[in-house]
Amino acid sequence: MVTMSNQTITAPKGFRVAAVKAGIKASGNLDLGLIVSDQVCPTAAMFTTNKVVGPAVVANRENVRSGRAQVLALPAFT
Repeated sequence: MVTMSNQTITAPKGFRVAAVKAGIKASGNLDLGLIVSDQVCPTAAMFTTNKVVGPAVVANRENVRSGRAQVLALPAFT
């Protein structure tokens, strides 16, 4: 087993993350996050079974349908 010294989401080489204020939250806090890979890579995800889903869920379902993706969007929890 290999232990990474950097225990954050960006620990694997070739991945970047960002969070922005996209104007979704009335508070003005960070509300949209992205996980970006330098190249298309194998992808898997689990999604809510709720009938009402946010735009990020709709986009990510389509992005991972092929089992490969380069960008995933997610709500920024702040």
